[in-house]
Amino acid sequence: MIESASNYGDNQVSPKSDTMDVDNPQGSSVALSEDPSGAGGDAGKKKALLAGLVGVLIFISGIAVGAIIDFDSLGGGSESGQAKESALEAAKERCASRSPFIVVGDGGQTLTVDGQGEEAPGLSFGTIECVLSALETPDSVIAEMKATRALDGRQSGQWGGLKASWSYHPNSGIDLVLTASE
Repeated sequence: MIESASNYGDNQVSPKSDTMDVDNPQGSSVALSEDPSGAGGDAGKKKALLAGLVGVLIFISGIAVGAIIDFDSLGGGSESGQAKESALEAAKERCASRSPFIVVGDGGQTLTVDGQGEEAPGLSFGTIECVLSALETPDSVIAEMKATRALDGRQSGQWGGLKASWSYHPNSGIDLVLTASE
């Protein structure tokens, strides 16, 4: 005679289903089930898949950031642009690091200098000469700057990968723009 359920201690297994009722020590019953359709495990599978995808994205992002940092540390990137940028910034730091009358702009490619005039505050010409010296400005360009009159309009000079343009008026002083050229 075949029984419809087998008794193994307190656990009962029914041959008609894959469900097993297990009595826990508190006396309540817990059902363990294997659902062949996967309907009950879809949420868990989706969470596991999502967690895996997030892990892969974090891993790939880490590799990309590491490659960028390594590329820059090996000297990859624009050497000539970086050299002129550092020269303009170094001149500002050396001669007037905290002055509001000297400003680095355009991602380090421009240095704007506002000189002192009779009626306007600004950098003294001695400080401007420090900046020009730090940038290895030729004496001929400095002489042209000193000789500029208000009636002369905007003047310019070029040397060693840098271009300077300036104007002068006794009331407002010299206005000088230095630009790194490629």
